Amino acid sequence: MKIYRITIQPTSAFGTPLKGDTIFGRFCWQVAEDPTLLTGGLDRQLDRYTKEPFAVFSSAWPVLQWNGQTMYAFARPTGVSPLANEQLNRQQKIEHHKADKKRKWLLVDKSLRVRIGEETLRGDED
Repeated sequence: MKIYRITIQPTSAFGTPLKGDTIFGRFCWQVAEDPTLLTGGLDRQLDRYTKEPFAVFSSAWPVLQWNGQTMYAFARPTGVSPLANEQLNRQQKIEHHKADKKRKWLLVDKSLRVRIGEETLRGDED
């Protein structure tokens, strides 16, 4: 399997979020307009897709420079943090949970390690 990173530099606002299915759909429309882009054409490849996918698209995410490193910003999963400190009292846990909910992004470097703690991009400027 080959992995490609495609950089999109928008010149205007998007009509919908850049989810994987939206990007896949746009790719399929491009192939429909130019069948030479995909061996065998779009219909043949879609018929085989469940058994042998020709491409898989992830949702888009921001790529940014953070402390001199290239970082990927993934949306933070919702729910209770499994890293909650058991040493905290009930009030501290509530405050920690509220602060954690404000963090909208997880920063991941090229090694795919998640940055957790004070240096994570909080996203609470909204």
